[in-house]
Amino acid sequence: MTRVAALAWIGDNALNAIAYVSLSVMPPMRARIWVRRAGSFYPPLETIEQARAVSRRLGNRGTCLSRAFAVASRCAASHVVIGVVPRKRVTSLRGIRARAIEAHAWVEVGGFTIDEIDDSPWVEVGRLEWVRIPRPTFGVAFLHKLKNVSCEKRLSK
Repeated sequence: MTRVAALAWIGDNALNAIAYVSLSVMPPMRARIWVRRAGSFYPPLETIEQARAVSRRLGNRGTCLSRAFAVASRCAASHVVIGVVPRKRVTSLRGIRARAIEAHAWVEVGGFTIDEIDDSPWVEVGRLEWVRIPRPTFGVAFLHKLKNVSCEKRLSK
């Protein structure tokens, strides 16, 4: 593995880890904001092939939702789709019959699915639109404004 490939692997999996931790400590809509913010520091994914390469690098680490958040945060005009498949009746250890479902999340860009999903009859239950936010810039104007604010605070004391 080359150094560039190793750094890409580390960076992609770090973003997936941010998504996984965010989803485990906060509601998904708030986690989406944090992951999108973290994804703005990464280079954007311009093509579906680039997004698929990132998805392959993530493998099965994290959850399907954390992987979808990590990839979508770097794709412009992407959607995270959440779907379910009703399953057959199952009996629990207590003898209670319940209907189990299987859920999955994936990324779509321009109507094309990034990941390969099985041929199950997925029923879409949610779709989150992702708009890539511009990368934060800390130029001279920002630093000048910051300097003036700190000077004003010192003068007001």
